[in-house]
Amino acid sequence: MQRHLAITVDKLSWGGIQRVLFELAKEFIDRDILVDFVVCESGGTLANRVPPGVRVFQLKRSFNISTRWYALRADIHAWRIILKPVLLSRKPPGYMVYLPSFVHYLKSQQPHAILSAGRTLNIATIWARKLAKISSRVVLSEHVAPSSDLRGSRKWGRRYLTPLMAHNYAMGDCIIAVSDGVADDLAAITGLPRESIHTIYNPIVSKALLESAKHPIQHPWFEPGQPPVILGAGRLVEQKDFKVLVKAFGLLRKKRDARLIILGSAKDDATTKKRRNALLAIAREMGVADDVCLPGYVEHAPAYMSKASLFVLSSAYEGFGNVLVEALALGCPVVSTNCPSGPSEILENGKWGALVPVGDYEALAQAMARTLDRPIGGEDLRRRGAYFNASHAADRYAQLLFPA
Repeated sequence: MQRHLAITVDKLSWGGIQRVLFELAKEFIDRDILVDFVVCESGGTLANRVPPGVRVFQLKRSFNISTRWYALRADIHAWRIILKPVLLSRKPPGYMVYLPSFVHYLKSQQPHAILSAGRTLNIATIWARKLAKISSRVVLSEHVAPSSDLRGSRKWGRRYLTPLMAHNYAMGDCIIAVSDGVADDLAAITGLPRESIHTIYNPIVSKALLESAKHPIQHPWFEPGQPPVILGAGRLVEQKDFKVLVKAFGLLRKKRDARLIILGSAKDDATTKKRRNALLAIAREMGVADDVCLPGYVEHAPAYMSKASLFVLSSAYEGFGNVLVEALALGCPVVSTNCPSGPSEILENGKWGALVPVGDYEALAQAMARTLDRPIGGEDLRRRGAYFNASHAADRYAQLLFPA
């Protein structure tokens, strides 16, 4: 009998979690596993790029009163835990408004296993399985250290979401974290046994990545004889802390010729424009505006990495740091903040690239200069990147999703 897997996806827009789920889906299809994407929000930049063979089931939003009723039915004995965050909240948190539709999907399709990603989706998955009264195996995945993610949230998140996680995650069949740092943090914040949380590094290096790196890019800064290009990439959000990168580049530029490109966009055009302008304002203050380029989202970011002289991750926090692995796999030297969690594990505490304190743009500028002067050899970097290959990660996921 063909194995059947449902993967919950919040939206089909580009992001670190989506990247992981897409790569896993491709690998599972190759292993003759029937894969469904169970999607909350409709549309998205990746809606037309779902891997061939993957079925897409679009969930429907429910009224708040319906969502609350379903949540109460799913866990009536734990009503005190769900009272304030769900039953009495102005609106149910996160993607729980899709809970009734998710239950309908599970009753009709009855997959053998469910892989969930994202905090409220993980909780909704536990409730949906109980309400559907099916025996599907549930594997929950955590992609960002909860304490880092919740630190900047409202009091609601810190006070009420953590008990919800602790109570519901314990009912999952398996929990996967994308780094040891995320696993340690999840155990500390929820009280779950650390030994019950498996670490599987993200599936980053694939044929698609290597092919994308070969794509030609038309940018004058990569012409022969031009100054070295420093690259950053990611969503234009506070977490990525690109302000620190621009400031560090400004200091570096005072001492040497170089250019900076930051790839990525925000959730919509208006927010992208606002945050792009804020970064360019810093560049103007530093006197380096002519040497900073923010082209937005680009389809073939690996092609830029393969041609850049240096890749920099300036994040305040990460779950893993996918872009670091991409850069390594393409032979591009890297520098990263030593943020929780992932970069120190990827770079083996600085063996494969310098690690600097979060928010310290002076230390970042110095590390960038040292790396440009004495980069690690490309072949060594590629070998380290190859450790994080998609096939190996998919094998480990499959073992936990479909144990013998």
